[in-house]
Amino acid sequence: MSPFRVAAVVVTYYPSTEALERLLQATRPQVEAVIIVDNTPPQTGSTVDARQFDGSVVVIRNGRNAGLACAQNQGIRWAAAGGFTHVFTLDQDSVPDTACVQRLHEALLGLTRRGLNVGAVGPRVQDRRTGRAYSFKRFSFAGTRHGRCALEEDVIPADFVIASGSLTPMVSIEAVGPMDEGLFIDRIDIDWCLRAIAMGRPVFGVCAARMQHEPGAHARRLWIGRWVEAAVHAPERNYYMVRNSVVLYRKPYAPLRWILNDAIWLVGVVVFSCIVAPDRLRRVGLAFRGLWDGLRRVQGPLASKKNAQI
Repeated sequence: MSPFRVAAVVVTYYPSTEALERLLQATRPQVEAVIIVDNTPPQTGSTVDARQFDGSVVVIRNGRNAGLACAQNQGIRWAAAGGFTHVFTLDQDSVPDTACVQRLHEALLGLTRRGLNVGAVGPRVQDRRTGRAYSFKRFSFAGTRHGRCALEEDVIPADFVIASGSLTPMVSIEAVGPMDEGLFIDRIDIDWCLRAIAMGRPVFGVCAARMQHEPGAHARRLWIGRWVEAAVHAPERNYYMVRNSVVLYRKPYAPLRWILNDAIWLVGVVVFSCIVAPDRLRRVGLAFRGLWDGLRRVQGPLASKKNAQI
C-alpha cells in the first residue's frame, strides 16, 4: 500500500487574518503540506503574506480573482508534482476538527476494502454562525433525501460533498479530471462529483469527521411555517448560480433526478434573494442574464462586473 501523504489546498479571497490563522492552526498538524492559493488583487493590500508562515505553508499568488476552480487546480497540480497521494481542499472560512483528516482517511480505507473506487469523502459540516448541520443529499424523482448522521461510524452515500473539507485521492482526480475552470466560482464541487459518480467513483459523507464552516454570505431569518436561516449572497452569485446550473443541466453526466431537484431549489433561492435581499432589481437582472448566458454556454467570469466573493 502506498504511503498516505496529504496536502491541504486553501483558496483565499480577501481573507480574514484571524480566520485564516484558525484554519491553519487546525489543519497544519493533520497534513504534510499546506498550499494557499490567493486570489486577492494585490492593490487592495489584503493579500496573504508568506512571511508570516513557516516552511510548511506554500503561497501561490494569482494577483487577481482567477476563480475558485482555477485556484483549486493550481493547488492540486502543486500537490501532484510533489508526490502527494491525497488532497484536502478548504475554503478560507472553514475549520476542520483536530482528527478530521484521519477520520476521513479511515473511512476511505474502509470503503476501498469493500472494493469501491471512491471519488471523494467529506466531513459532517456545521454552520459556525447558525449551528445548523448540513445533510448529505441524495436526489430522486420523489424529491431530495437528506442523509443525517445517527451514529458516529455512519458513512453516508451522497450525490455530492462540498469541496471545503473533502479528501480526494489523487488517483480519482487523475481519472475524473480537474475542476471545471469555466464555472469560475459556483457549482464546481457538484459538477466534479457528478462526473465522478458517472465514472463509477461514488462520494460519501463521513459522520466521524467534523468541520466548522462559515458560508460567504449573510444569514437571514425567514418564516415559512417555521423559522429558517437562509443565506443572502452577493448579487453576482445569482448570475453564477443560474448560469452554471443551466450549463450543468446540459451535461451528459447530469442525471435527470438531480436536474429536477436542483431546478426547484434554484428557483426558490433566486426568488427568495430577489424578494428579501437588497439590490432586488440588480439580482433579477443578473439571474436572467445568467439564464441567457447558460443557454448560450457562456463560461468564465462575469464580464465587466465585479467578481463575486468566493
